[in-house]
Amino acid sequence: MFKYTKAPTILSKYNMSSDLTYTELNNVDFEVKIYEFENDNLHGKLLNFQQGQHFLGYADIGIIAKNNKWTEQDFFELLDFALVKFPNLHKRNTKLTIDNFFLQENKLEHCDISSFMWKYGYNLQTDNSYKKNVNIPYFRFPEFTDEWEEKRLEEIADRITRKNKDSETDLPLTISSIDGLVDQRTYFNKVVASKDMSGYYLLKNGEFAYNKSYSVGYAYGSIKRLDKYDMGALSTLYICFALKGESISDFLVKYFDSQKWYKEIYMISAEGARNHGLLNVPTEVFFKIKLHLPKEIKEQQKIADFLSKVNEKVSNQESIVSNYEEMKKGLMQKIFSQEVRFKVDDGNEYPEWEEKKLLNIGSIITGTTPSTKNEEYYSDKYLWVTPADIEDKEISNTQKKLSENGLKKGRIIPANSVLVTCIASIGKNTILRELGSCNQQINAITPNKEYNVDFVYYLVCFNENMLHANAGHGGMEILNKDQFSKLSMHFPCLEEQQKIADCLSAMDRKIEAEKKILEDWKELKKALLQQMFV
Repeated sequence: MFKYTKAPTILSKYNMSSDLTYTELNNVDFEVKIYEFENDNLHGKLLNFQQGQHFLGYADIGIIAKNNKWTEQDFFELLDFALVKFPNLHKRNTKLTIDNFFLQENKLEHCDISSFMWKYGYNLQTDNSYKKNVNIPYFRFPEFTDEWEEKRLEEIADRITRKNKDSETDLPLTISSIDGLVDQRTYFNKVVASKDMSGYYLLKNGEFAYNKSYSVGYAYGSIKRLDKYDMGALSTLYICFALKGESISDFLVKYFDSQKWYKEIYMISAEGARNHGLLNVPTEVFFKIKLHLPKEIKEQQKIADFLSKVNEKVSNQESIVSNYEEMKKGLMQKIFSQEVRFKVDDGNEYPEWEEKKLLNIGSIITGTTPSTKNEEYYSDKYLWVTPADIEDKEISNTQKKLSENGLKKGRIIPANSVLVTCIASIGKNTILRELGSCNQQINAITPNKEYNVDFVYYLVCFNENMLHANAGHGGMEILNKDQFSKLSMHFPCLEEQQKIADCLSAMDRKIEAEKKILEDWKELKKALLQQMFV
């Protein structure tokens, strides 16, 4: 939590006294309120962009600005001021959930979304009518007050059964829960559809299809609209439909992404009854499922437009992460091919790189597994690493840890060792910063004092293809200790190693920071999809 250090600056910025009382606080540019759901009507405050309102909540305390000049930092500092000034207002520690988030039009990208969602979030409800009436969404734009209406899919959509009988298209489609309706040829890198697709459905741009197949995170399948192509052919295992009337197609796209319709599919599908991985959802019954829609087309459009902006933010951030990762690959190529060289601080050249076998730069240990039947070998003291534990550059936690006896029974790996998977999933690397051990699928190299452990990590990462090329290829790839030890790589002097490691570590920190922003946006999107629909 932020410390109350700058409140005097913020108070003077808005001409406020530091000895304000609670009543006086409500008479200046902001309000501090205790949220009591039975008495307080918060309906519409959260998304009131037109009036420039901002919201930040923490447990029992919320702050609502009366103008649009507040910044995110102001809110952090002002919240701490309120907590220090009125400590009794905060009487309970609520469990923070995905429902907690902060929104501010055109400034969301400047927020530390995670901090607002988790550290300073509040599990809001709009007002009493939300709890009493299931036809009002959790969060809503304030200008809309009517209840949402319940309609069956058959009221707003017509089933599509047209066939590709004249071979109008040769584009075979499939549904990806993440990417939507896509070309099979590029998605699977092969054609899964039949050569003769004349019996397939002909789906046109703007029309929808339901994939009854389970996938991770999509237990009852996916409904997607064809957006990427003018038309395509789709297996008759899918249920296809087109909207009719005044329903906003973009709104329905977001509604189906929200999975709010899953409860209807759950009610009509036989649990566990699947045909080739497909849910048993009869077509005629599928069109009977109930949907909850805003009565006003304007509200449908506004929700669709807003969530499209959020999707755009997610997509842009994915591109940023991808670009930085490609930049890192290019940088490593230039560094390790010696196309780019670092220089001594005085401008002189470093010595030429020297070729060394891994066995000559440090000690190499192949891990082993203590008996899984002996519970005394396991506790929570020493890291015990398997390939499944290796995800990042540094490993700080594992699924299991070893006791003193377990460490002795295994093989002790010193701190600051590079762990390299050498069976099956060859090339996964991490740095073990503390004393620990690893299983037999991993070779560990502990560099001596002439070699920088971070540099060795990056060098091994860069030479992943060399690991594969030197592995045995029986039933699976295996790079044993002897093969691993004899691998030759080029090393600069220690000082240049350090500069290279510092450069690439800085790039990694930037990538991780951008990934964190991406994850925050994805979590925010998930929260919005759950709370802006009925």
